[in-house]
Amino acid sequence: MRSPSTPRIVSSAPKAASSGGKWLVGSFEQTLPPIVEPWPIVTRPRIVICGGGLAGIAAAVEAAGLGAEVTLVERRPFLGGKAFSFTDRESGREVVVTITPTYSGCPAMDVIRRDVEDAVRAVGFEQVEVRTVLSPAWTTDWITTRGRERLKAYGIAPPSPSATAECPQCGSADTIEVSRFGSTPCKAQWRCNQCLEPFDRFKCH
Repeated sequence: MRSPSTPRIVSSAPKAASSGGKWLVGSFEQTLPPIVEPWPIVTRPRIVICGGGLAGIAAAVEAAGLGAEVTLVERRPFLGGKAFSFTDRESGREVVVTITPTYSGCPAMDVIRRDVEDAVRAVGFEQVEVRTVLSPAWTTDWITTRGRERLKAYGIAPPSPSATAECPQCGSADTIEVSRFGSTPCKAQWRCNQCLEPFDRFKCH
């Protein structure tokens, strides 16, 4: 099999040419230079993800699954970010992750727990324990500036004590609440009067 970096040589001489790319025109011998067509070089994309929290781990697993060469950078000696509790029990490979729902009784907790387990196992830890902690209660104050920016980029208005919400689509503040409950109980359904697009707003609590 030809190496991906090996150029493919296509001769420009006619079929009657002798070896070496020479051919005869009347009594004159003509030597034609070969045409070199570069062989397609396929390389694996290289991705560096800064931050070993749950979002970083999930992004790394997704990118690796698509064939990318992923480097996950974390300044601390463990993964998990704020959701991480501790590692390296007697086995040295067991991981404990604590998660807190946005409100008690959140129906998505089983799915979140399974996703966390899959993400942690994907980076090499076979023994994973996920604990649900209800106290202290989760609050929107825990959402970082980066988290709020990501909510907005996804199309969800971040929580705010303001009576109005800023449309994540066009940025207009001319919006109105349509329903106290949106796609999930922790969000409300809003509509923008400028671009007329509906959107979810994360409830402030």
